[in-house]
Amino acid sequence: MKPFSFFYLVIFVFVAVSCQNQPKDTSNDDPYSKEEMKAQDELWDKVMELHDEVMPETAKINSLSQELEPYLEDVTLEKPTLEKINNSLKALEAGEESMFSWMSELQQLGVLRNGKKHDEIMTYLQGELNKMGTVKEKMMTSITNGEALLSELQGVEE
Repeated sequence: MKPFSFFYLVIFVFVAVSCQNQPKDTSNDDPYSKEEMKAQDELWDKVMELHDEVMPETAKINSLSQELEPYLEDVTLEKPTLEKINNSLKALEAGEESMFSWMSELQQLGVLRNGKKHDEIMTYLQGELNKMGTVKEKMMTSITNGEALLSELQGVEE
């Protein structure tokens, strides 16, 4: 082997070996490492688990609203009681609306991955987890208060 070509062979091997130890090139089609993808997937799953836990409560909100609405027509109830019923119905509606509003504004993970950096995705998903926690609190509070009011109203009937 000629010394000149041996030199190029050594350089080529050196470059090939050193390139294998380089961090992942983010200019290719898959800009996230496996660890980043896993972290994004896990946080997305947490958001969806909370959503799936709270979403069935919308049926309870609808049922409770339907049970409270007829009391608005009860002429024997005093104005403060009617205001409580009205306020409870508004809170139930607001709780349900917060769920549907959140759902319509949520960006899917695939969409996020088409233009955002890992840190931006994680920040967004953490924000959505916090928002869903607020939605849950709003819905559950309106349900608890609505059920208490309904119980009170049903006790008055008896």
